[in-house]
Amino acid sequence: MANAVPFHKNQNTVECCFSVLNLKKQFEIDLEELESIYLTRSKQTHPDQNLNKSPSERVAILQEFMKLNEAYSVLKAPERRAEHLLGQYGVFIQDNETISPHLLVDMLDMREQLQEAQDNDDHERVVVFKNTMIENNRQNLKEIADLFVSFEENDDLNSLNMIKDLLIKFRYGVRYLEEIEE
Repeated sequence: MANAVPFHKNQNTVECCFSVLNLKKQFEIDLEELESIYLTRSKQTHPDQNLNKSPSERVAILQEFMKLNEAYSVLKAPERRAEHLLGQYGVFIQDNETISPHLLVDMLDMREQLQEAQDNDDHERVVVFKNTMIENNRQNLKEIADLFVSFEENDDLNSLNMIKDLLIKFRYGVRYLEEIEE
């Protein structure tokens, strides 16, 4: 298991995307509600809608518009939303994160099998590998959602560490799927 940065529940080094869009800070969100709020607010803050404002007001509106776009981009993607939530609780995934040797061995084996199937033009096996990884990633996101609920209910730091590990695993899965698409 990767080691999390020490837990600080009130640490907010990055502006909370949930606050920007007036949403409850939780992993499970209503994507239709998110989009509706975003579209309403983006119409209000779009630079083209505010041409009659003073230059300083237009700059402030543009900054608000950019902040709104970034918050929407983060919250609509489950992986980014989870990572953002972790950051709100002081847990960050670093570029040089220690990875479970078991995960590395598994990913290496899967990549070797994928490469062999691609080299042999075995499209059926490639499709099986792709579908398996899609399902693995779907399961990882479900576990992440469940762990966030557990954290919210019990204030369990271990849940955050487990979410971090699952996000790292999810990222490897995304890269694996990108290799298939190449």
